[in-house]
Amino acid sequence: MAHSPNLASLQSLQDDFLAVSPEASTLLHMISVEVSQADNFELALRRLLELVCVHTEWVVGEVWLPTAEQSLQHSKVWFTIQPKYHDFGEASLNWHFDVGEGLPGQVYKSAQTLWVADVTDLPPALFRRRKLARSCGLRAAVGVPVTLDADTLMVLVFFMSEARDCDFLQVHLVETVAAHLGAILRLKRTEAELVAHQQYLQRLMNTLPGIVFTAQGPPDWHMRSLSDGCVRLTGYNHQELVTVDSPVSLNDITYP
Repeated sequence: MAHSPNLASLQSLQDDFLAVSPEASTLLHMISVEVSQADNFELALRRLLELVCVHTEWVVGEVWLPTAEQSLQHSKVWFTIQPKYHDFGEASLNWHFDVGEGLPGQVYKSAQTLWVADVTDLPPALFRRRKLARSCGLRAAVGVPVTLDADTLMVLVFFMSEARDCDFLQVHLVETVAAHLGAILRLKRTEAELVAHQQYLQRLMNTLPGIVFTAQGPPDWHMRSLSDGCVRLTGYNHQELVTVDSPVSLNDITYP
């Protein structure tokens, strides 16, 4: 088994990899679009695995999530394009690993990418699904953490149909995909925090007497937001006065 290089050198290698691999850049763009547009996170992860498996040499992809009991459980999200691997994917749904156990557990504990040249050569203590993988013809594997700040949110695991010593191009690809996913999650968290902050400010404004508003400024003074006090004083709710194409504006019903 082989771990990835340190983070500083990894970033440089990933940058070089993307510079010489337009296919990787295209894949990351597709992942960014699909994850951002997916109706829910499960669909986003499933689409990510599909894109990686369809456009690379990985034939099976799966997602493992940490639990409150310090173990890794299958997220129920996995993908393969080849029917012969369905038994492996379905059988894995009920598996779980303690932190430090198996490929998902080791990756989660170390927060580093781990490459396995041939999972069928590992003793059962290191790869409990060895017999299942052998029966389906799965050999090389890689596990990569998806991190957000200092937290590992999930572990992505991919399998190949052939044994292979550590392939740094493939390592860079899956690590870049994981880093890209982490960046998207960070953006979504920031957006959620911003929405929550705006909602808090709106609730605060609504408790104040009179009308509290924000506006674009002269000459039109188009209202961006209004507190609920506008209903008590004007008879109009804030949506009626904030909408750009509204037939009435706050300027129309207020006087100097």
